[in-house]
Amino acid sequence: MASDKKVFSSDEVSQHNKRDDCWLIISGKVYDVTHFMDEHPGGDEVFLSSAGKDATFDFEDVGHSEDARELMKEYYIGEIDSSIPATRTYVAPFLVLILILPLVVPKRWKDPKGEMASDKKVFTFDEVSQHNKRDDCWLIISGKVYDVTPFMDVHPGGDDVLFALAGKDATIDFEDVGHSEDARELMKEYYIGEIDSSTTVPATRTYVAPVQPTNNQDKTPRFIIKILQFLFPILILGLALFVRQYTKKE
Repeated sequence: MASDKKVFSSDEVSQHNKRDDCWLIISGKVYDVTHFMDEHPGGDEVFLSSAGKDATFDFEDVGHSEDARELMKEYYIGEIDSSIPATRTYVAPFLVLILILPLVVPKRWKDPKGEMASDKKVFTFDEVSQHNKRDDCWLIISGKVYDVTPFMDVHPGGDDVLFALAGKDATIDFEDVGHSEDARELMKEYYIGEIDSSTTVPATRTYVAPVQPTNNQDKTPRFIIKILQFLFPILILGLALFVRQYTKKE
């Protein structure tokens, strides 16, 4: 990031609230994510809902990976004026879970002791695909089936993200976002069974962990070329001197 930081007021940031002009505030820093809208793994609707606003809570609640936090630096444009109070203060994810879980976890998923049922139900892909509505939303993640209908209204990224994957395999989208351990723990509350291993689940692509660029690539060919570029003129000069001396003797 540049050493000379530009400072923006919240009013200035709030004016950049469109799909083709989208700024966000995260932890007191201002980011212009306009050019990242189409590439965001969670979809551009997630950004648009926070455009021109403080998105710290939503960003932290998803639990972005270190790669995602490093990528943020490319879109950093300045700081928010510290004299302006924030719209809301970030609350640790575990506190959110304590508050919302008693309200959103259906009792039918728990045994009398309040624990998850141990007997696993198996579903075919056709069964899961029928639950593709906003008020009846199932997802497949890593071979497991989740009924996230009660979580639609409280999902930090908005219900559109879940609705777009309703009745489908959402593994790649879930992994691409880089959910936190708290988010993965929360998934257990919505688990309802396994996908039938014999059923055909259309896979768009398989998740591959981002490959980090390395600086220790093999530089031997380039080194050899540099040596040859240095030696070739010397060889030509030596050959010319040899020819000159030989002709003088004759």
